[in-house]
Amino acid sequence: RDTPYLIAFLEKILKKNLIKELLINHLDHMISEATIFYENELFSSPIGGNPSPTENSSNPVPVKNQIQYWSHWCDPYLRYIDLLMG
Repeated sequence: RDTPYLIAFLEKILKKNLIKELLINHLDHMISEATIFYENELFSSPIGGNPSPTENSSNPVPVKNQIQYWSHWCDPYLRYIDLLMG
């Protein structure tokens, strides 16, 4: 959650190379944990016997407070897309 503030600080001290490294590292972490922009702490696989199974019974189920989506930030990726692609 603090990363956007760190990126703002790095902007002020003109460390764009560190911003790029930070964003790439964050993407790598998300991909290696699960799926990009998918928060594995918010949803879980449905495990156990479902007394009333339907075609959607295998969908992920919420396990935590949805306000945790707040910790997902994408503005720095949009702002630095040219830096990341170049």
